[in-house]
Amino acid sequence: MTGPELKKLLKPVFDFDSKSALEAYLESVPPKVRDAIKAHQVLVGMNHEMVIYSKGRAPKKIREQNEQGEYEDWIYGQPPQDVDFVRFVGDEVVRVETMKVDGQKTVRTEKEIDLGQATAVAKKEDRPANAPTLRRPGEEAPEIDQAGQHSGIPPVAPAPPPSDPKNPPPNQVIG
Repeated sequence: MTGPELKKLLKPVFDFDSKSALEAYLESVPPKVRDAIKAHQVLVGMNHEMVIYSKGRAPKKIREQNEQGEYEDWIYGQPPQDVDFVRFVGDEVVRVETMKVDGQKTVRTEKEIDLGQATAVAKKEDRPANAPTLRRPGEEAPEIDQAGQHSGIPPVAPAPPPSDPKNPPPNQVIG
């Protein structure tokens, strides 16, 4: 049996065309970030998730505090290789320092990407026409107001507190 024949037999069970987590993630980020992740580079302005996709989990992390506040350094590599120090303040890379084997040191602190624009919520018209939905055929999506609330949908009432089987309410019968 050949590989294509086996693949044809297994097609009803396995989706051979599905994307990996990395492929799906790369489709959701701006092109500049996508290129940096593929090249295993860190850009000032990336978040934790982007750095992990780019360089992997840091083998060493140092959390410290200075006059500006708390920060965390992720350290990649160790001598005699190049060593990268990636500094986070909150969820954003604010500094990338690289120490080369030959002793050359480069420090980048200028913001290279702005995720404020990159992570904006997708608009209704940005969705593909055949995107999955839980609405019935012909049912329209509710409009969203400026505060991000769905208009025209009444709020859901909170669930009643659970009853105690030892002390039931007066109208409740326990069988």
